[in-house]
Amino acid sequence: VDLIGDGNEITDVTVRNVGLVGIRINGYRNIVKNSHVHNVGAIGVELLGGDRKTLRSSDSVLVDSTIEHVGRLIWSANPGVRVVGVGVKVSGNVVRYGPHAGIF
Repeated sequence: VDLIGDGNEITDVTVRNVGLVGIRINGYRNIVKNSHVHNVGAIGVELLGGDRKTLRSSDSVLVDSTIEHVGRLIWSANPGVRVVGVGVKVSGNVVRYGPHAGIF
């Protein structure tokens, strides 16, 4: 799943057996919740957004999800969750079974 835009919501989905990134969302006010991402080649979930120069918050959220068995093809620098930007909330998730960091 690769989305660019604002106000997207991914809820109650399973993403599995993908080559690189399970879910990538870039923008503002995006939500990933109650989802399961597993058996991915690199990053489980990547949330990008906000403006680092002005510190404008992206107000994006990753909540109550399970991210596991990540980095199966590319081991280094591919965490379960990667946050890039400002104002992303990561809360109540299970991140496990990866060869590198759980959250960057």
